[in-house]
Amino acid sequence: MKVTLEYFGMLREAAGLNQEDLELPEGADAQSLVQFAAERHGEPLRSLLLSAQEVPHPWLLIAIDDVVESHQVELAQGSHVLLSSPISGG
Repeated sequence: MKVTLEYFGMLREAAGLNQEDLELPEGADAQSLVQFAAERHGEPLRSLLLSAQEVPHPWLLIAIDDVVESHQVELAQGSHVLLSSPISGG
């Protein structure tokens, strides 16, 4: 399924782009999307997204289709996911 991932603040700087369209397997959740983005872009984005336990940092804001959600929420075809750090800076 195709989803759009948008980065804000320091996450945008670390990823080197504002947003990207990604192809994920059906049934993927927000956590698997964050892990995929971390693998795709490497450091320093990885350390900003994932804790030492390889799960999204608890302070990471994840909004799916304009609603703040948990990293366990399942994504749907065409979802728009926004990732932001606590101090985003725009």
